[in-house]
Amino acid sequence: MTEAEEAKVEDIETQRLVLCFGYLGDKFHGSQLQPDVRTVQGELEKALKKLEWLDSDLHIWISSRTDAGVHVRMNLASFDMPTSRWSSIGENNLLRALNDRLPDDVFVWGAYAVSDDVIVRMARRRVYLYRLQALPGWPVDVSPERVSRWCRVFEGGHDFTNFCRVEEDRTTVRTIHSCTPWVDFSGRVVGFRIEAESFLWNQVRRIASALHGLATERIELSDVIRALHRPNETMDFGRSSPDWLILWTINHSSLPSLDLMPIEAVQAWSNPPLSREERMHERWQEIARREIDLLLQRGWILEMTSVNNEIKVNN
Repeated sequence: MTEAEEAKVEDIETQRLVLCFGYLGDKFHGSQLQPDVRTVQGELEKALKKLEWLDSDLHIWISSRTDAGVHVRMNLASFDMPTSRWSSIGENNLLRALNDRLPDDVFVWGAYAVSDDVIVRMARRRVYLYRLQALPGWPVDVSPERVSRWCRVFEGGHDFTNFCRVEEDRTTVRTIHSCTPWVDFSGRVVGFRIEAESFLWNQVRRIASALHGLATERIELSDVIRALHRPNETMDFGRSSPDWLILWTINHSSLPSLDLMPIEAVQAWSNPPLSREERMHERWQEIARREIDLLLQRGWILEMTSVNNEIKVNN
């Protein structure tokens, strides 16, 4: 783009928009744009550019980076659109047009006009869920009280060097606001819920692997505490599969509360088989994957219905 073209673009009044969207992560190579592979950002930008709502040389900003295989009920993306165009489109038409051009495993369920200084990465909190019961060997009778005791060890400020993939020039200190068992209506431990302002690369998956190790008695709680208190002493408890990780919600100061479907909405998920036969567990995992898909798609429909009702009231 030439300087003259840049000056012309700068003269156009724009409106910053934030999209709320989710996706099924198993067929994506992560959320961030990468050359020659399918990514969530790539699909969103392709749809926006088909509609001529995003210039060919521009990109969207995404709030939370996710790895290949990770599922998302709610992520955020922002981009700038000429104000005149936004005024003629509106929220309902934007959602309809975008979803018509997106594949079935990506769904945009909300759109909000925000001030032009909003940065979607600067969220107040992020909540992840991990379905521990889908990991081989997870004991079906583990008590919520035991898991709660293990989870509490991760709460507060720690150096999570032993629980992440360390990135150059990025601090490994994070504050976990809460880490609690994810329990269904029958009182059974499904997994865990973890909340923080931000997370490190692979952090939740490594915490999941440590919790699995505690439940299967592969490691002791004292090992986990030592790994947190001695970050310079390398301790590796493994990294769990991304298949059972869900980015559940993001709380951002520029948006209303958008957590309409409570985590307790899981009512009738199946139990893993009692048989330890690997093939039997793999068959059950296919059922478990479909249950996660249905949970997310039900959530997207609920959220979009609420957004549409809100638009009608405001109009």
